[in-house]
Amino acid sequence: MTVIKSGTVSIAAGSADVVGAGTTWATGPYAALPGDTLMVPGSGFLSTIAAVTSDTALTLESPRAGAAIAAAGFEIRLDAPARLSGVQAVAALSAMAVRYDQLAANIRLLLVVSVGTNAPPGAPVQGSRYIVGTAPSGAWAGYANQIAQAATTGWRFEAPLRGDGAADLATGDWFFWSGTAWVARSLNAGALRYDVAQALAAGQKTQGLNNLGISHSAAVPGTTQLATLAQLNALLPGTSANQVLQNVGGVLTAQSVAAMLHNGIGYQVGSFTPNMSSTG
Repeated sequence: MTVIKSGTVSIAAGSADVVGAGTTWATGPYAALPGDTLMVPGSGFLSTIAAVTSDTALTLESPRAGAAIAAAGFEIRLDAPARLSGVQAVAALSAMAVRYDQLAANIRLLLVVSVGTNAPPGAPVQGSRYIVGTAPSGAWAGYANQIAQAATTGWRFEAPLRGDGAADLATGDWFFWSGTAWVARSLNAGALRYDVAQALAAGQKTQGLNNLGISHSAAVPGTTQLATLAQLNALLPGTSANQVLQNVGGVLTAQSVAAMLHNGIGYQVGSFTPNMSSTG
């Protein structure tokens, strides 16, 4: 049961008036109500609250019969009959419903062993999670796109919620559930994701340049490999390779142009020797 016990109370002998110190009986997060029970541990005193006058003043139904109580600890049990009334119950349920909606709307980030796997592993680590593929087999049959978690006696399955995210621990790739499919998120911080094993389509390369804020004269070929720095500059009229470097945030070398343009926008670590000159 919820209780209020912050602060101290003082009650004169023979009085039904309670004076609080450091209390918030009227305006606190858990306000006291007539019908709640006040008790002072160690004194044997217990009485029902008749009225809540302010944050530091209460009136009891039964006066203090024994010696005065001064600056003592107390507890107010929130057990007034009014708290169980229809209005109070409806208000409490409404607050719970709002909170549930807030929790349900939160986007989850799932750390999974793999995304899109169709065949369950033979000896999974207990508790590990997988995103089931679109054509599952074996113990996963019938659970396409669901979240499979290895349990002691088999598998537990959970349908994803729209907006859920999943990070593939093996590859570092990020996916989100659109409501109908797990969608890979390849764009990050305005640039194209670079993966040597992935050849990007022409439209993806073009979008990558657009996201980087680099003007270009034509769509980047999807299969043709541009192997020289001159070919890169020809594609980017008015935008030098140096601007590409500034936008990407890396160091470009002529040797890396082929891999960069064939697979996506990326960078290699390198070094350079600065030269200083002046005119006039």
